Amino acid sequence: MRHFLPVTVTAAGIYFFSRGDDRRITGRQDVGVVVGGCRFGDIDGGSVSIEAEGVKVFGQLPYPLLTVYVGNQSFMYSSRAYNQMRIFEFVSDQSLQLGVEHHFNGYIFNRIPLLNHFKLREVVSSKAIYGTLRNDNRNLIPKTWDQFGNGEAFPITQFKTFGHEPYWEMGLGIENIFKCIRLDFIWRMTYLEPNSHRNAGIKASFSMGF
Repeated sequence: MRHFLPVTVTAAGIYFFSRGDDRRITGRQDVGVVVGGCRFGDIDGGSVSIEAEGVKVFGQLPYPLLTVYVGNQSFMYSSRAYNQMRIFEFVSDQSLQLGVEHHFNGYIFNRIPLLNHFKLREVVSSKAIYGTLRNDNRNLIPKTWDQFGNGEAFPITQFKTFGHEPYWEMGLGIENIFKCIRLDFIWRMTYLEPNSHRNAGIKASFSMGF
């Protein structure tokens, strides 16, 4: 017997805006997908959120006005950041980003005796980004910076640019712990660093769930 999953898709809207001296254009689309109808017992299929963003910078701009991606070096999980990326690790002047998060709403944990009483919920996430940097913008990035104006220059963080593959990270999480805590185990799939804790980590966040 074949089972078909009715899927409801809702778009939160797409918008474009400019920043700096009107040489940056960003388009963003948030899409929500609710999977239902195909049930195994009384278990719902859960929900999926999809977020896509494209950025294009025209002309020459200094690196603070380029696309410097939001990394996260804290112990807290951020849905708007790349949680295993260092701050200021990558920079580009045009890029595409994609993020997917699936909340299973207890699809697995609700079937495990004793554990089902805690109402834990599973979540899987994935984020990927790929971009390029033109040489004229790359050459504007200074090598050093005299932060205090006393003639003592310090090296500026060495930015990375993307090679032939995107930056990609995956996450497995448990939410609704004590109805307010979420824990995510996140690891890099690309741009691995030898013997580095940046390749994988555990992040915590807080939200109310009922």
